[in-house]
Amino acid sequence: TVCELATLDAVLKPMYANFLRNGHSHKEAGFLFMDWLGSISKAPLPKSIERFDDGFHKMLVGSLLVCDHTHRKTLAQCLSDPYLESDSQRASTVDQTTSEAPPLPVNEKVDRTTRNRIEDTSSKAPQFKGTLWKLNNDGNAQEPAHWLKRDMWVAFNGSLCYFSIKENKRLVLVDGSRLTGAKVTKISGARDNAFRLDCAAHDEHEKDINICFSAESPEEYAKWTGLLMHTANMDGAIQTMRLGKDVAADIKEFRLSVKNRRMKVGADKKHQFAPIFRAKLWKVKAEGDRRKAEDWFEREMWIAKNGSLVYWSKKEDRELVYYTHEDIHKATFTLIANEDSHIPWAFQVNLPPSGEVQFAPGEFAAETEAMRDCWIEEFRKIQG
Repeated sequence: TVCELATLDAVLKPMYANFLRNGHSHKEAGFLFMDWLGSISKAPLPKSIERFDDGFHKMLVGSLLVCDHTHRKTLAQCLSDPYLESDSQRASTVDQTTSEAPPLPVNEKVDRTTRNRIEDTSSKAPQFKGTLWKLNNDGNAQEPAHWLKRDMWVAFNGSLCYFSIKENKRLVLVDGSRLTGAKVTKISGARDNAFRLDCAAHDEHEKDINICFSAESPEEYAKWTGLLMHTANMDGAIQTMRLGKDVAADIKEFRLSVKNRRMKVGADKKHQFAPIFRAKLWKVKAEGDRRKAEDWFEREMWIAKNGSLVYWSKKEDRELVYYTHEDIHKATFTLIANEDSHIPWAFQVNLPPSGEVQFAPGEFAAETEAMRDCWIEEFRKIQG
């Protein structure tokens, strides 16, 4: 598209990458992406477009990429836009990527930012792990004492993580979503095999990230920079979606199948979702196998005053609705034999079909047999 002539990359790739990391398949990521794209009210352009040329940016958001089709200009009308009518030469301010970035000035310091790093709770094996030297936030690349040695890794979800000796825990240095579209450039400094990682802000709520690292050897440098660029470019991850005649029906089916685990509890309705029965439940992940240990995870769940099944999402750090009151009222419950499940005291929640759409059953497990009976009893109270 015309935006990509300025960015030299797909402008919506970071958003798709975010759906892909949090989804379960390319198909799910594609449907979530299109569902999101159909609901936005403002074109999600990266800040780099505005930095490239303010007039170009105004033409995009005011004429070409207006979400409301009744206010969107036609291509013919856009030819009369002041940006295209002007004959003045516009100087491009796009930074040209080179094989080697200029060395940091001797007295240049990186602005210190307030740390608010989340813990890396991933349980899957990392893509790569090793040792990197990291330049202090306010450090000078030419000073050997300003480099600190860190145990670092690229997590399964693409985040760049490290072990904090001070906090004695694994922390996320750069989230995987921020690495999408990042630039990795070689720099000169007190240490050999040094490089800078630049992550541009995707919106006005974020800040640019600029961090300098140094690898132990040329081989390690090649591994780290290659993997970071692979993650930044989403190599092999972006796939073409075939929009055939059945795509509308497929999206409708997908919306129905995931609507419950996407509902958020609004602040104005929080009292309606206060718990009347609360306990820990094990849950089988989407498309998981209840006979496999790795497909189970524990959640804090409760039945709310309004009859919904609600849980606390660690990923989103908020309350989400898994089943609505209407879902539970229509559901049936099936006990699962202990020998047929990795976690004992399991049960299924089965929703009736909606038209031709069949829902996969939700599979849960309580901590004890008595607790499973309590859950089933509470569900049946809702059904009357």
